[in-house]
Formats: sequence, structure tokens, C-alpha cells
Amino acid sequence: MELHSLKESFSALQSLVYFDEKQYYREQTKNTDAVRKLIAALEGKRRNGGEEEYFLLSALGYCYRVINKPKQAIAALQEANSAFTDIKKRMITLIRLGEAYKYDGQHEMALHSFAQAEEILRETNLLAYEDFLCQHQAKCYFELHNLEKAEVLFQKALEIRKKKGDELLIRSTRQVLEEVTKRKLREIGKLNSNT
Repeated sequence: MELHSLKESFSALQSLVYFDEKQYYREQTKNTDAVRKLIAALEGKRRNGGEEEYFLLSALGYCYRVINKPKQAIAALQEANSAFTDIKKRMITLIRLGEAYKYDGQHEMALHSFAQAEEILRETNLLAYEDFLCQHQAKCYFELHNLEKAEVLFQKALEIRKKKGDELLIRSTRQVLEEVTKRKLREIGKLNSNT
């Protein structure tokens, strides 16, 4: 399959992905077979370095993650992270790597990866990705049941996304923020009933 076709197939994959409320709003796929076929095509493409290789490794990392194969996702993203020096690509890859670590239950590694991405973001002023970083950090804290930190980061992501005007991103952040608020209220209710 040609690179252009692979990119089209990867873009089309988004229609097969949803946020699973039962798994802390993790991205999951509705069609594992289609994702596996795309993985086979991505794996079969000869890597020539440069932009093509970065795309292939990043796409593999994402695909493995949404079919719950985080170790394979981590391997692909670590390879991408070590193979490329472009600072923007490194920051994006670190965010993706953090997500893969989170899917693998390695929350401390995820937070470390996000912290590295945040350091790059601050040093380079690549603020176009700040909302994604905040969103993924917040989801990690959500899974760790640190609802206070999660809420602060989701609020920050929401404010940035409102400024961007991207309704799909705004909606996804609001949805998970509502769940954090509900859980906080349940915890308060439990505390009050125990006193």
C-alpha cells in the first residue's frame, strides 16, 4: 500500500474510534479487524526514514493503543522518539507515549512523559498542543483518582479549546469533566454519610 493510501486509511480510522466511558474515556475501536489490517499494512511498509518513518511509527503507536496492545504502542513510539530530533515531533510523540504508558497501567511513566512534553512546550512556546497535553495529563490523574488535579487540567484544556473554537474537542473535554464532577460529588456524599 502506498504512503498516501496509508494516510487516508489512518484518517478514516477516526470514524471507528470512540471514547469508552467505562474505561476513563480511553479511545477504543469499534472495529478491531480493520485496525489490525491497517497495522499489517503499516508494518509491511518499508521504512526509509524521515517524514514517512515518523508517520508509520506514530500511526502504529496509535493503532496498537486503540486495540489495547500498549506494549507494542510503547515500542513504536519509543522508536519514533529516539529516531527524530525535530522538537515538535518529539513533544507530540512524548504526549502519545504518555498515553501508551497510561494504557499499560504505567501511570508514573505516563506522567514523566507528559512532564517532558510540557518542558518542551514551555521552552519552545509550541502552545498549539497545550490543550492536548492538559487533556491527557488530566485523564491520567483521573485514572489515578486524583480528581482535583484532573479537574484543574480539564478546565485548562477546555478554556484553550473554547478559544480554538473546535466543537468536537470542546464536547469531549466537557463530557469527561462532567464525569469528574459527578465522581467528586459522590465522594463528598460518601464523606458526609460517614460523619
